[in-house]
Amino acid sequence: MKRLRAVLMLGALFAAPAQFAGVPASARAEVRTAVIPPEIASAGVTIEQWAAVRREVRSRAAQARVSEQALLVAAEFTGARFAASGRFNALALQQAVLNALEGQAEQIVDLQQRLDRLMGDIDPAVAGMFARARTALNEGRIREADRLLTSVSLSDLAGLQRADAEVERKRVRAAETIASRGQVAFLQADFRGAAAHYERAEAVAPRSARARRIGYIEEQGLALFEHGQRVDTSALSDARAVFTDRLFPLLRPDDLASETGRIRYNFALVLVEIGTRDAGEAGLGSLNSARRQLEESSDLFLRAGNTSQWGSAQSRLASLLRVLAERRPSFEAAQLLSQALLAGDNAVNAIPRASAPISWAAAQVNRGAVLRARATLERSGSNWFSDLRSSAEAYRAALGLLTFDNAPEDWAAAEMNLANAVSLLGERERSASGIAYLEDAARGYDRVLSVVSESNNPQRWAMVHLNRGRLLSVLGERLSGGARQTTWNEADAALGQAMRVYSRLSEPQIWSSVEQLRCELYRRRANGAASATEESAWLNRARAACLSASSVLTEAAEPQDWGRSHVFLGAIDMRLGDLGGGPAIYRRAADHFRNALRSINPSGEARAFLSRSLADAEARSTSPTPQ
Repeated sequence: MKRLRAVLMLGALFAAPAQFAGVPASARAEVRTAVIPPEIASAGVTIEQWAAVRREVRSRAAQARVSEQALLVAAEFTGARFAASGRFNALALQQAVLNALEGQAEQIVDLQQRLDRLMGDIDPAVAGMFARARTALNEGRIREADRLLTSVSLSDLAGLQRADAEVERKRVRAAETIASRGQVAFLQADFRGAAAHYERAEAVAPRSARARRIGYIEEQGLALFEHGQRVDTSALSDARAVFTDRLFPLLRPDDLASETGRIRYNFALVLVEIGTRDAGEAGLGSLNSARRQLEESSDLFLRAGNTSQWGSAQSRLASLLRVLAERRPSFEAAQLLSQALLAGDNAVNAIPRASAPISWAAAQVNRGAVLRARATLERSGSNWFSDLRSSAEAYRAALGLLTFDNAPEDWAAAEMNLANAVSLLGERERSASGIAYLEDAARGYDRVLSVVSESNNPQRWAMVHLNRGRLLSVLGERLSGGARQTTWNEADAALGQAMRVYSRLSEPQIWSSVEQLRCELYRRRANGAASATEESAWLNRARAACLSASSVLTEAAEPQDWGRSHVFLGAIDMRLGDLGGGPAIYRRAADHFRNALRSINPSGEARAFLSRSLADAEARSTSPTPQ
């Protein structure tokens, strides 16, 4: 009985399960041999469920003409991944694996075709690895195939990195070469060409080389700035656009403060040049924008601990505030000039005199100009004389370091500004020391003219002659006898030299100023004339020069200058009337005084003086004999 039970138990182990009833023998055999991956089995998938998956794998592989083993392994990996998610029960997991088979078969087809193409690589070693990967795929060794593909991809990526590094190296070299061409063009004063080279260099440079690109764009803007200064003013707008549209968008808050400060400083130079060339509201707007850039630049330099560059920015700010003061009413101008003087003092104290002598001297020149502007604004009072003297001292301090050899432009500017300041001291000082000041100023102008000529710097040459003619006109009035006449002749000759450069068409405002100075000179000569005939001749020359000066002025555009011209013309006509010109000349003088009162709209003593002059002219115009 025990043996029988053993035989029955042994038969039961080999008997087909009840659920296999009606299943074909081949399918039952497949179920017996099916191996379920443990991850899938853990989800409750039965042997017969997995056998159904394998049958579908065989069918799909045959239809797609792909490796059955490859598709089966794909199904196993899919089932294991889905099972690990914990989102599927046994039946849902089986269905999910079955649903994925069609797409996986298509993927295997595409993968085999891709590997077939890659097996044709020109590198035999690489082609061999692709062939091994395809074989591994067909045999279901998907991990082996992936390992081989990973090896090739890592090798290719490393090669690409080396190739990219080489391309980037060549881009940097090409950009630097193109930028070098920009420098060569700049050296030849081809500023437009230089700007084009810098623009091309930035386009060639790697996008990752941001600092290098910023440098190229900045150089492009500065090249256009030079072109605008020296050749074509329209390039100044192009320079401004380069900074605002291309350079500033690249800057970041974490950039080095000194670098950003330098960029804002250079942009301010562009804005100052634009603003000083435009007397309208747009020009004033550019100057105010430049002020903000210089203030930000100063803050950045200070934050970076760069005292010397901070001093340079302060020096530029002092100069700019002085220019702004010239365009504002007197009460605003006084505030601006006080701020300018503070900035000028900051610059002189911050810039090291020993290691940066030219910059220190330039700061002194700017400070001197501010002091002179403040003295001119004050015109009288206790401070004007001390400001003028301090201005002259600042210029002398600068000239202690500047020479024509080491800084010809700066030296000439300092010499001329010193002469201008000393000339003002001489005009205001009526004693013998005033004559000494004027003669000292004349020697300063002569020093500049010893190195500046009409051919090498016509604008400066003409301006020196203009200032020298004005000074000699005043000095001649202080002298007597032959010295007076000689000095006045030199003044007339100097103003004539200035007129060689300043024409009525090209420089109408300066041309008008020269004619006005000639008018004043001829009035002085009339006052010193030895006879009525000589006086009348000089007065008529003065009147002609004054009419010439006013011919380019309009009451609407330049009311103050236009009105002052009529004050001079009225005074000249009054004297001509006294010399026998008759009532018509007095009526003409009265018309000039009316124009002056309407245009200048003076107040206080000035209005009273003009009103008395008008009344006097009207009275004399009706009198039968000269008063």
